[in-house]
Amino acid sequence: MKANLHFHSCYSDGTQWPEEMVVRASNVNLKLIALTDHDTMQGVPSFLRICQENNIQGIPAVEIDCIDSIQLDNGEYFNFDMEILAYFPYNIEENKWFSSQTFSLVEKRREIRKERIQEDLEKIKSYFNSEIISYKNLLDYKFRNYKEYFENLPLSWSRSDLYNFLISLNIIDEKTLREKAREKVIKNSSPYRYFKSEILEGSIKREIKKPKLTSILKIITKDNGFAVLPHPGHLFSDNISKIKKNEKNLINFLEICKELGLWGIEIYYYHENNDKGLEINNFVRKTANYLKLELTYGSDCHGKSSRQDFFENFWGDFLGFL
Repeated sequence: MKANLHFHSCYSDGTQWPEEMVVRASNVNLKLIALTDHDTMQGVPSFLRICQENNIQGIPAVEIDCIDSIQLDNGEYFNFDMEILAYFPYNIEENKWFSSQTFSLVEKRREIRKERIQEDLEKIKSYFNSEIISYKNLLDYKFRNYKEYFENLPLSWSRSDLYNFLISLNIIDEKTLREKAREKVIKNSSPYRYFKSEILEGSIKREIKKPKLTSILKIITKDNGFAVLPHPGHLFSDNISKIKKNEKNLINFLEICKELGLWGIEIYYYHENNDKGLEINNFVRKTANYLKLELTYGSDCHGKSSRQDFFENFWGDFLGFL
């Protein structure tokens, strides 16, 4: 089945509405899609409605930030600080996902994200001594391509929203941030990572406490959901040499996760280097086959005018949630 099971909308850090993403899916004849916004399922109802109108199968889903340090069989610890995808393909008509423990958990995190972005704005406004840094102006930027104003929309704010907003105001620029990141020799340096570690965390000490990966896997399974590890290459900075060097530990980590409820692993669109991505995905296929984990396919598209706009570039022949 032609599927794309990982993309975002305006409800988190995407640039388009769920309805617009469904239209894009229809234009490339996708048969199965899932909206996976960060720590929110608020966009799912309209997403499912438009999917039905376009004769596309839509799946309630969410991408959940989580963290953990899992002891392996050799005594070492596998440190995890990433996300897990949760899919709820059954009982969609009864909206059982809406009353799930997973939904309640991400709703609490969505509220915390809003509190944090408002706090971030106040402190960044003081840091740069700029009055144009405000929640209203952030909303204006977020919905700049739309006529309507959505002040009370239940959004799941990300610090990347703040980063892009500041770039639009010419308060920060990526070239300067990249140079500063290189000067400080920050690990896996990028303009955004420098912004988070040196500017944002330098002025703001508040951090959202992420739930444990082990707990999230159990919750998703209890809710009759399907837990999938997204973009596995990110665990090792998308470096295939590091992945192969740590293969034994990675496999042991996945074995432990599978016992806790992990159902699948994602074939991902590594847009920065297609050859590297092919090599990583081949490794993932081999590993999934060895561990009897299922494969899903995700573009991680964030919409038009974003840095990750490749919805039409990637899809996979998904076997289904079995």
